[in-house]
Amino acid sequence: MTTTTYGYCRTKMADNMTVEQLEDMLQALRDDPDNRATAPGIHLYNPRTYKRIDNVTWAIFYKMKGR
Repeated sequence: MTTTTYGYCRTKMADNMTVEQLEDMLQALRDDPDNRATAPGIHLYNPRTYKRIDNVTWAIFYKMKGR
């Protein structure tokens, strides 16, 4: 099943997706082993994934704020 990401645009995701869909997307980002950081250090995810996680969490915030 493919989920539309709207280019990880915070406002588009908040307008067009449910909180449950956003939470599922967030969990999928966290679970994907390709999103893990490869360099040794304190970071769990690569920079691209951090940006996507940030955008999804902001979309969840916008959804919750609008309720």
